[in-house]
Amino acid sequence: MYGGFGGSVAGSRGVAALIFFIHHIAESLQTGTIVQHIFHETNKAIDELFPDQFGEPIDDPGKAKAALDYADEQTGWRPVKARKTGYLQQINTDGLLSWATRHRVVLRIEKEMGAFIGEGSVLFSVRSGMERPEPEEADWPNDLMEYVSIGRHRNVEQDVAFGIQQLVDITLKALSPGINDTTTAIMAIDYLGAVGERLARREFPARLRSDGKHLRVLVRSTDFEDYIRLAFDLPRINAKGNHAVFRRLLRALALVDAATCSDDRKPILRQQAELLRTYANQTLATDYEQKSIQILYRKLSTYGL
Repeated sequence: MYGGFGGSVAGSRGVAALIFFIHHIAESLQTGTIVQHIFHETNKAIDELFPDQFGEPIDDPGKAKAALDYADEQTGWRPVKARKTGYLQQINTDGLLSWATRHRVVLRIEKEMGAFIGEGSVLFSVRSGMERPEPEEADWPNDLMEYVSIGRHRNVEQDVAFGIQQLVDITLKALSPGINDTTTAIMAIDYLGAVGERLARREFPARLRSDGKHLRVLVRSTDFEDYIRLAFDLPRINAKGNHAVFRRLLRALALVDAATCSDDRKPILRQQAELLRTYANQTLATDYEQKSIQILYRKLSTYGL
């Protein structure tokens, strides 16, 4: 009787273990699908946004300085306020350039894509173009809100930073003490490195955009350094004491470094690598783990990182 009971208990434990294993595998597969989906959506946004050079840059240094001085003047700007609350999801940049050219004005975009906008907050500022005097009253229509979309949540379509943030969030959740899923964290970090690699190959748009003759639009956008800090700062901090994650973060940085199209971008990558090396040395428990990170750091440094 007791043997049968013991066998029943053992069998129940085996079934429970099997159910747990199946649940864990199913959850991992689901997470992998989500991570890959975020990666593809973010890449699609990069491909669509960064070749998109609306208008023309101001290449002449003298004209560029004059335009920048004009754009940075504190007076003369007339605010255009948002009519609803939510996240800035889309901006019709071609439409804004045409609008500014048609009305002979300079348009300054005051918020970055994905920013939370409160009703009544300033979304655009407008002033007359450099080719004409400032009017006493605005002589352009109040229809700029038709060129933007403000919604209840962020989306990746024009918001690369949101795609990166989602991958970071998955990394942080996986590294949290209650979950401690290093495998998922490493997977998300691999995709963060792949997104960084794609960004590293792209030229970022100039702040000042013209219609070919006159300054028309001032762009506010995230730069390469901002993207790299967003992708690596929080994962590094939350990797405390995790040897495998530190190694993967270093390799992800090396992937980005190898792809960068400009030497001007390398200092931020080296800074991130040094922060990783220092924090690993401070938090890893054994000399073996610390030495392993030091060896990998030196190895990757010889290849340029």
